[in-house]
Amino acid sequence: MYTRISNSMMTSTFIRDLQRNLSAQYDLQRQISTGKKVQYASDDPIAADRILDYRQTIEKTTQYTKNINDGNSISSHIDLVTANIEDVLLRARDLAVKASNEAPNNQQAIDAIAAELDSLLGELVNQANQSFDGKYLFSGYKSGTIPFTAETSLDFVYGSGAVAANGATALSMPSYTIDGTTRQSEAITDANSVKAIYVNGVALNPADYTVDPATNTINITDVGAAGLNNGDKIEIQFDKVVSVKYTGDSGTREIEISDGSRVGVSYAGAVSNNSGQSSVFGKHSSSALETQSVEAFQKIMDLRDSIYKYTNTGSSNIQDISRGITDIDDIRTNVTTVRAEQGGRANRLELALNRHASVELFTKEMKKNREEVDMAEAISQLVSVQTVYQAALGAGASIIQTTLLDFLR
Repeated sequence: MYTRISNSMMTSTFIRDLQRNLSAQYDLQRQISTGKKVQYASDDPIAADRILDYRQTIEKTTQYTKNINDGNSISSHIDLVTANIEDVLLRARDLAVKASNEAPNNQQAIDAIAAELDSLLGELVNQANQSFDGKYLFSGYKSGTIPFTAETSLDFVYGSGAVAANGATALSMPSYTIDGTTRQSEAITDANSVKAIYVNGVALNPADYTVDPATNTINITDVGAAGLNNGDKIEIQFDKVVSVKYTGDSGTREIEISDGSRVGVSYAGAVSNNSGQSSVFGKHSSSALETQSVEAFQKIMDLRDSIYKYTNTGSSNIQDISRGITDIDDIRTNVTTVRAEQGGRANRLELALNRHASVELFTKEMKKNREEVDMAEAISQLVSVQTVYQAALGAGASIIQTTLLDFLR
């Protein structure tokens, strides 16, 4: 049985084949001109879905890499600052050892040591307030807040029993309690140390009190008409820095380095005594009845003042200076621990950076295979399709018969 083939059928098939060939040429020409195999999701839905996944992965790894690079910059700066802090502490320790050897034989030398310790205290505060890219390193999560403030006054809440109006009392220097150990501020180094005393904001008459560095007290002969009661706020102003307070928090600013993985890029400069958390410069008292000065700075101030007292009053002894050496060793140990932790953070950042570099390289290669055109292959296919097209035109011209309409044009 034979099927009748009409001219109309031949013409329709011929034109349909030509259109299919032209469509193939168009697709190949577009791929060659754009370099992309997939322009629209309809070109290859499965490939388009994979390409979108690859793009999202690349975008995420790019952002994580940026975070890690930022973290590495901060990490390097923290390492530099903690190294500087260790240098300051090492110099302070050398001075403390020298003071213990000089006392009481060379008053001029020991005065110079105390003066240099005061200078080192200022440098330590400066290093503790270092920032990177506008964010403070040791203020915890409050990266926009300067963490430490050096003050020339001691303020605390009075709690030693009521004193009647115009009565007399002996006011002791405020203490500070860290991990169950209570010490008293050594800020009174000579009779001229105290510049002013305020009770609830009202200044006492300087003629109504005397300063006794030997007993570390202020003998007040007249507390004023309002008397002195538990809960009153006292401020004692000095001729030098006697307190360093912390204004940051106990948090840690973090950056995300991969899905569900974060690394800290700041440290808590100090924490309250009742906190079990570690910090760079130790703790501060949690009681309003005590000075809130931060442990590391307070111990250096105590060492400085003990040396001054040894020279000026003889009330201090060599054990106070020796204790200062031990204090500095404890502070250095704490800073060394922070540096070790920082080294661990840096290692995590480096490992994550290498991992993301590998993932990005692999993903880009996969995306390229799915999305980009093999130019040599595409050009070869285009030439082949064009050859077929030309052959089809030749075959069609010989098969399709001329009609009357051709002569009427």
